[in-house]
Amino acid sequence: DNDLGRRPGVMEDYDNFLRLVHMSNVLHVTGDQLVVPHDVPVSFRHLRRSFSALTLTDRAYMEAPHDRIISADAVRMAQLVFGDDVIAGDEPVLGGIINASSPLRYDDRMIGGMLTYARAGQVLIITPFILAGAMSPITMAAAVAQQNAEALAGIALVQLVRKGAPVVYGGFATNVDMKSGSPAFGTPEGA
Repeated sequence: DNDLGRRPGVMEDYDNFLRLVHMSNVLHVTGDQLVVPHDVPVSFRHLRRSFSALTLTDRAYMEAPHDRIISADAVRMAQLVFGDDVIAGDEPVLGGIINASSPLRYDDRMIGGMLTYARAGQVLIITPFILAGAMSPITMAAAVAQQNAEALAGIALVQLVRKGAPVVYGGFATNVDMKSGSPAFGTPEGA
């Protein structure tokens, strides 16, 4: 903040980012964690984000499907705005990113969100988050093989829940610094 310096994000900041996205000719999706609005209690922060995305822009939006309740709330809010055809039709208005709990596992929260969005026909981006040497074998070839297995398992589950549900193969892989154990971004291995 030019006036106050570094500060926690608030809902007004989130809303302003949505307005910027709405005015852009090149951004077609918005939402999720543009900024964390610390002035809104965690228990209904997702509701406030969805409300803003649905009222301040006409773009499809992302809402983190990080559990069954958040996902169900987001789907229901989209239905209120777009009608029940949201879950019956072929034009989703909502999307979210699902991360595996590497190695080779999805936790209950991610599964709950995944199943809810899949049943509602909303977009899921299945994105294993791999840190080679910590969450997978150390070589990038082995890390990519594990990432592929995790992504395909999630995609298969989505298709079992609702054949033809929109799903995107996502991926993120880098390595850890073996001296510190910290994620090492910008290394040749992660390129």
